[in-house]
Amino acid sequence: MILNKNLVNDYKNDGVVVLRKIVTDQWLEQLSIGIKKNFENPSQYKCVYEQKETKELFFDDYCNWKRIKEYKNFLFHSNIPIIAAQLMQSQKVNLFHEHVLIKEPG
Repeated sequence: MILNKNLVNDYKNDGVVVLRKIVTDQWLEQLSIGIKKNFENPSQYKCVYEQKETKELFFDDYCNWKRIKEYKNFLFHSNIPIIAAQLMQSQKVNLFHEHVLIKEPG
């Protein structure tokens, strides 16, 4: 995916842009599998924000990309690193960590 110069300039000037439909259904399916794994086996960094009795309704977790293959595959094999490099006008993109927010319906 090649981003147009207006988007790159907007990112440079504003620090943010909206990119729609850049993640394919195939990747979304893979990420859903990873999120399910994350939900069932969270890391030490998990933080629960809302729960009802024993059911956790809203939590976050991070630093799981090394242990959840679906996250790692997405981060290294999807178009996301290429898009990030284009936006930042960089030859390289460094990953610090991913951050997942999980909120149950309702």
